[in-house]
Amino acid sequence: MRGALAIFTKTPELSPVKTRLARDVGADAALNFFSWCIRQVGKTAEQAADYKGNIDVFWAIAEKEGLNHERWTSSPFKRIWSGEGCFGTQMHHVSNQLIEEGYDYVIITGTDIPDLTPSLIKEAADYLEQNPGSCVVGPTEDGSAYLYGSNMKTAQKPWVQNDYQAFGSWKDLTSKLGFENIMVLPMLTGIKESGDLEKIKGAI
Repeated sequence: MRGALAIFTKTPELSPVKTRLARDVGADAALNFFSWCIRQVGKTAEQAADYKGNIDVFWAIAEKEGLNHERWTSSPFKRIWSGEGCFGTQMHHVSNQLIEEGYDYVIITGTDIPDLTPSLIKEAADYLEQNPGSCVVGPTEDGSAYLYGSNMKTAQKPWVQNDYQAFGSWKDLTSKLGFENIMVLPMLTGIKESGDLEKIKGAI
């Protein structure tokens, strides 16, 4: 089997990043933190891919012109455009496109989870390999999710209609996607504003 791990990201030279955090700590500090997060998730993804030996890692880049930006072309990871539309449309697009390209499962994550570990990614990949028609979700403390994985194509409508700002939004999404099996990973903290930084001191 072959899996894909897609890390959703923006190109800070092309788009504003960590805007809520920037309001609290300033644009320069927020950019430095974002760059640190990119390095961290890159190391985590590389270690997870090495552990499994059958996962290709992608940067899922928000800007089409970012696909050829040096920040990403200098990385050993593959690149994919996340597409146009809302966040749900983009996640649906990337997940389904990689399944269509022949991957047996796709795992999606972002750049704002510094305490994501290779073992959690491996756990998600192992589950998807062993359970057809399944998905994996990693919830965050604010009720959203830091990781989503599946081994089948899904309809676009549940992704587009989901309220990703609502607490427990991942439960509403997975209940409408029609999976036979769902695994929930341990809860982690997503970093959106300065108050969240206190919760991950051990990871920094």
